[in-house]
Amino acid sequence: MLNLILPEPISSAINQISSKMLNEIRLRNNKPIQICANGKNFYLNQYGITNSFDSAIKCEQGYINYILGKVSNNFASNSNSYSTIKTNVTINN
Repeated sequence: MLNLILPEPISSAINQISSKMLNEIRLRNNKPIQICANGKNFYLNQYGITNSFDSAIKCEQGYINYILGKVSNNFASNSNSYSTIKTNVTINN
C-alpha cells in the first residue's frame, strides 16, 4: 500500500524497512523525514533508517503534494489533525 502513495526516493527507502517494524512516518516540509520503528525514532535515508540527521532524506513540498493527492480518497479522517492510512501508518500534517 505505501508504495502506491509514496514518491521516490521515499518509497525505495521505506522498502528497506520491515513493515512489522514501521510505526510512523513523519513528513514535515523542508525537514528530514523521521521514522518511528519499533517504538524508537530514526531518520529515513536512502538505505532505510539512520540516526544521522545529515544523511536523512529531506521532505520536499512536492512529496507532500504527491502523497496528499494519492491518499485523498483513501484515508480515515479524525479530529486530531492527522490522517491514518489503511496500513496503520500515520502521516502528520
